[in-house]
Amino acid sequence: MSDMKRAFKVLLVLFLALIFFTGCVNYQEIRRQTDILNTGTPDQKRAAAKSLVLMGSPSVPKLVSIINNSENKLTVDLAIEAIGDIRDAAGVNALTGIIIDDRYLHFPAVKKALVKLPAGTAVPKLCGILPSLSGRRTLCAIDILGDFKDSVACPSLVPLLEKKDPAVIKATGDALVKLSPDSIAPLAAVLNDYNDVYRRNAENVLIKIGPPVYDAMLGKLSSSEKNDRESAARVLGGINEPKAIGPLIEMFEDHTIAVR
Repeated sequence: MSDMKRAFKVLLVLFLALIFFTGCVNYQEIRRQTDILNTGTPDQKRAAAKSLVLMGSPSVPKLVSIINNSENKLTVDLAIEAIGDIRDAAGVNALTGIIIDDRYLHFPAVKKALVKLPAGTAVPKLCGILPSLSGRRTLCAIDILGDFKDSVACPSLVPLLEKKDPAVIKATGDALVKLSPDSIAPLAAVLNDYNDVYRRNAENVLIKIGPPVYDAMLGKLSSSEKNDRESAARVLGGINEPKAIGPLIEMFEDHTIAVR
């Protein structure tokens, strides 16, 4: 019995040693591939990035360090791409940091990589930074939120339709169309807003979404608020939905001239 215990202990020690040394070798290899990604030829850099992806999450801190410190475009883009392919939420802050810092040359790579990361981490982060962004940084964040197609983004995107920048309004509209049908309710809520431009922008997005907005707009036709009824009539007239003809004809009896 004692011999069996000794044999078991020896096997346990060997097993633990194997795990330990395997881990050491992996981290040594991560460092080696990171050095190649920093200093190699373009082909060597690409091969190193692929190797780091195969080694998974343990590579992420090194890739983040490259993103934060390297000034070589190819190196940074490959590190961004690798983080996307690893799909580890630990990379979200590094990728959104590129947007915050307006490192616009890397925006195309960030857009492709960020949507591969967990939406539960990436979408709230993007929504959180959105109010502090401007210009092309805002457009980049909007595009990514649209590509995620996560309803969590709707409350952050809809208010952007109140902006005066045509590029922001267009990008926001495109994103909200991708987010439908989840975006329909928050867009419909705008139809009674006092800001006519905001309302019209929301109407245009609802029209782009098309027939799926029919039920929501039908409900707005019976609203006690003039703005709701007026906007709903315009939307129903623009969505090419045959079912809307009857309700729209009935609205000729509305007591408000603007609705009629």
